[in-house]
Amino acid sequence: MRVLATVAFLLAASAAAQTDPLSLQVFSGVDREAVEVGGYVEVQVEALAVPQSQEANDALTVAFATWDLASQLGPRLEVVRQTEPMLRETDGVVEWQRRAIVWVREGATAIPALRLAVPLGGRVVERTTRPRAVRTFGGLDATRGHGRSVVGVTAEGEVDGVAFRRVGSAFSVGGDALVTAYH
Repeated sequence: MRVLATVAFLLAASAAAQTDPLSLQVFSGVDREAVEVGGYVEVQVEALAVPQSQEANDALTVAFATWDLASQLGPRLEVVRQTEPMLRETDGVVEWQRRAIVWVREGATAIPALRLAVPLGGRVVERTTRPRAVRTFGGLDATRGHGRSVVGVTAEGEVDGVAFRRVGSAFSVGGDALVTAYH
């Protein structure tokens, strides 16, 4: 029974290799999970593949180099700069990477799923990344003028008969909010 199961697995793996000439997977990531509206977030995309032929490798190279991230991000996000694709090959595994700086125009809640399409041999191999949540916040413009000032603060008191004095810093983040840090 084990021999039969092993043979079936090997046949299935062989058939999968014939139907997927790239063994392609795509990923995305972001450098932060929260960004101010009007701020920037870095999006990284990566493709890992095991091309079964030079034709498949060449098709992936062209597809990744021409992958139009900007058109897939939607109207709330804008690519302001991106790196050239970077390639690393190790033992038949091809790894492509690219980074893009994205301006958050409006309150976006996610970097959407990004689709890479590789035309190959009369068909198109497509893979999609997972969406990446990005929380946005806004309304800080009113406090920017005076909110950049950092001031020294001192906390003094007594607990159970023991006096203490702590020195720290503070800055304003709103009309009624102060962020403090004691050192």
